[in-house]
Amino acid sequence: MTKARQPSKVYGVLVLAFLVLSFGMGIAGFIYYGHEKEDFKEQRKNELLAIADLKVRQIEKWREERQRDAEMIFNSPFIAREVEKYLGNPKGSEIDEGILSFMASLQMYGGYESVFLLDAMGRLKTSIPAWRGLGGPSAQSLISRVLNERKIVFSDLYRDEAQDRILMDLIVPVLLSGNRGNRLIGIILLRTDPLHFLYPLIQAWPIPSPTAESLLVRREGDEIVFLNELRHQRNTALILRLPMSGQDLPSSIGFLGKQGFAEGADYRGVKVLAAIQRVPDSPWILIAKIDQEEIFSSLRGHTHMLIAVVGLLILATGFIIASVWRQQLAVFRETQYKAELDRQALAKRYAYLAKYANDIIILYDSELRIVEANERAVTSYGYTPDELLQLTAWDLRPPETKATLDKELERVREQQSLVFETVQQRKDGTTFPVEVSVGALEVEGKEYYQSIIRDITERKQAEERLRRSEERFRDLFDNAPVGYHEFGAEGRITHVNRTELEMLGYRLEEMIGQPVWKFNVEGEKIRETILAKLSGKLPPQRAFERVLRRKEGTTVQVLIEDRLLHDEKGRIKGIRATIQDITERKKIEEEREKLIRELQEALAKVKTLGGLLPICASCKKIRDDKGYWNQIESYIRDHSEAEFSHGICPECMKKLYPDFCEDDEGKEDEIHRP
Repeated sequence: MTKARQPSKVYGVLVLAFLVLSFGMGIAGFIYYGHEKEDFKEQRKNELLAIADLKVRQIEKWREERQRDAEMIFNSPFIAREVEKYLGNPKGSEIDEGILSFMASLQMYGGYESVFLLDAMGRLKTSIPAWRGLGGPSAQSLISRVLNERKIVFSDLYRDEAQDRILMDLIVPVLLSGNRGNRLIGIILLRTDPLHFLYPLIQAWPIPSPTAESLLVRREGDEIVFLNELRHQRNTALILRLPMSGQDLPSSIGFLGKQGFAEGADYRGVKVLAAIQRVPDSPWILIAKIDQEEIFSSLRGHTHMLIAVVGLLILATGFIIASVWRQQLAVFRETQYKAELDRQALAKRYAYLAKYANDIIILYDSELRIVEANERAVTSYGYTPDELLQLTAWDLRPPETKATLDKELERVREQQSLVFETVQQRKDGTTFPVEVSVGALEVEGKEYYQSIIRDITERKQAEERLRRSEERFRDLFDNAPVGYHEFGAEGRITHVNRTELEMLGYRLEEMIGQPVWKFNVEGEKIRETILAKLSGKLPPQRAFERVLRRKEGTTVQVLIEDRLLHDEKGRIKGIRATIQDITERKKIEEEREKLIRELQEALAKVKTLGGLLPICASCKKIRDDKGYWNQIESYIRDHSEAEFSHGICPECMKKLYPDFCEDDEGKEDEIHRP
């Protein structure tokens, strides 16, 4: 009896153990699903926030670059003089090399659609390109504002009535300093077409997604205006408006003061997850969003996989428990069956991922022969699937990179995985840059290498464009016609351009980090003035003179203009200054003053008659420039410094007054009277 009941007891224990384990795995799977859902949502949240932050920083940098262009024009006396020359003589060939070349350079390298030059009345004088129109009432209104305020105006996006397209203008007054202050001599208008940079920047999305998009909005009264074209609706830029009362709109949430992550409904009424970021120093808010359906549809795939895994685990547990009942044979069969199931599941999963991946996926054997390749590999390399399976990893490399393949393979064997950049070669011989992630794996005792290869052509091109942009603006900074430097709240220099270094004879490392007053002849006095400006006790100055000390000990007289720099909270963080060498000008002024003094002294000492004087042969009167005859003494007195005292010579005395003459002819008698 006991031996007969023993198998049933073991069976009952095994069934109970199976039920407990199955229930426990079900609960664990449910808990894991909850964590997976939150983690998945958190991951997408972080992605959206990172994308929004990246785009805001790109827009902010783009706006700062344009603001720097405007400030460079506004603060440059050289540009002001060139504008004044052109407006005074717009057909001069020498001037064409001046302001017009500058405008063409701005338009070409600054990323502007067109550059306009207007006179002090707001009338268009010329433009680059020459065929561009100035625009309708909106553009004229911005120009009138600059004429009245004489300040830089960075317009918002607006639809031009004359051209029926969206524009953004940066309008800079050109001021010339004089004895009576700054005089407006003209306006330079820098026009941007947002279709060329701003809109593509906003609309680009770093990873493939059927619903994700970013958009730019601003508030006008109780409405939200969409500034760019939308992915799911056409012709919406500056046309689509939604009321602020839509509380579920991410844009409404943003204008109510919230930033960061939010859930709501977009302009279509579709539920979305969104990241909200304000663009600094602008009325814009950037929204990066993705449909919740897309997010959770991906999660459902994970859920099905999780259910399958839990089911497999429960099934495996059942088979393991049954194997105890079925002894060693059942264990062996169950193990083989489970291994086959796992292999098939892995093979299906790999096939699915490989087929639909956006990256190239290639499986190599130990000799680096291609064993498997996905559809993206076929498209990228230009080979047919059969041709790819006849190739090796060396066949996909250009000759100049084949030598590094052995070293890369050795590192993969040591580290089991490796990420590096290289170049791949297509069937037609063309090449493209890639980022390769290689992992070593072992299947049934055989060594394989799986490579995930990403085409990074666009990323490399973007990096190259960014480098060229930075080099161009650095060149403009270093080769400006005036010296330029910045110093922080402690008065130590943080930036200085090549013009100023050459002016003073120092190297860059000899000036960076040094107190700015160290290079001034009146060091201690200037130190007190600068610290007073940095503390807000003194305002910045325009066009004041200083004497600076060159490295070799000589001095240079300069004209300085400085401006305060503020942080995001409005606190003074430093000063930006331009300096212009006026040594030659001061020397010329001193020589001119000396010459004037010498001439005045000479005129005060010398005033003599000269030239041919018409005089009457009889009465001795002199004829003046007007034809009148004057007594000789009157003429001489009026045309020289001489004065007369009257008397009678001896001959006239004898002739006119003989009674008064003495008999002695040798004695002269002379009567004088005043």
